Amino acid sequence: ADLRRRRRRRGGIVGLLLLVLVGVGGFLALPTALNAFAGDRAMQGVSMQGQPVGGLSQDEVRAALQRRYAAFLRSPLTITFEGRTWTPTFEQLGVRFDLDQAAAAALAAGHLGGPIERAQELAAIWRGGLEVAPRLTVDAARLQGYLTSIGADLERPPRDAALSIADGKVLPTPALPGRQLLADATAIDAMRALQTLAPQTVALRTRTLRPALTDDKIAQAVADARALLSRPLVLRHDKETWTWDQAKIAELLALKAEQGRMTVQLDAERLSRAVAKLAQ
Repeated sequence: ADLRRRRRRRGGIVGLLLLVLVGVGGFLALPTALNAFAGDRAMQGVSMQGQPVGGLSQDEVRAALQRRYAAFLRSPLTITFEGRTWTPTFEQLGVRFDLDQAAAAALAAGHLGGPIERAQELAAIWRGGLEVAPRLTVDAARLQGYLTSIGADLERPPRDAALSIADGKVLPTPALPGRQLLADATAIDAMRALQTLAPQTVALRTRTLRPALTDDKIAQAVADARALLSRPLVLRHDKETWTWDQAKIAELLALKAEQGRMTVQLDAERLSRAVAKLAQ
């Protein structure tokens, strides 16, 4: 009786092992069977950015993607700056968006890899579907090169405030801030926008360059120069008089920019020479 029980128990274990082996074998063979059944069409449950493509051939998937991304393919990016716009092509941006590759990836879902990998992918499809993302690649160097090229005429160095005197007149020149293109920051914005696979608008990023000598730093010099040139200068010695007009006075003025500020003053050496001529 004990011998019969042991044989029955041993037989049950062997049967269970055989059942497990058959199940595992069937599970591993399932992807191959489904591949043969699916043929040259995407498996049911496969989608691309939420658009189901299951049951479609590669040409049909490509046509569906062409319709889905038509606007993006026509104008992927609009770049703006102060009322100006640029609409670069994929080639100019260094972007590669291959619909043939995307369609092939959709058909390859659940078909690639070994039996275990395919089984895992199939399980994902059965559980809730498999999302296959179209692949977009960006040549960062080319993108930056394009941004730099369109930003070349937007950039300018800062201009310092200046003061000159001509024909007895004070001629101030206002400072002008400069502008520098931030190509790296703009490129990051552009790549983020491109990843949406939909037309987007990106503003060129720039930064303001402040001049070293601003208007307020020359304001006192302008006021002093105007005061000195406001009227002719009359010189008297005994019974003699000499009149220097504004043009003559201007020849005696010296302009200096020191420590971020401009000053105007009489040049002692020039004044001495001018007075010496009067005595001749």
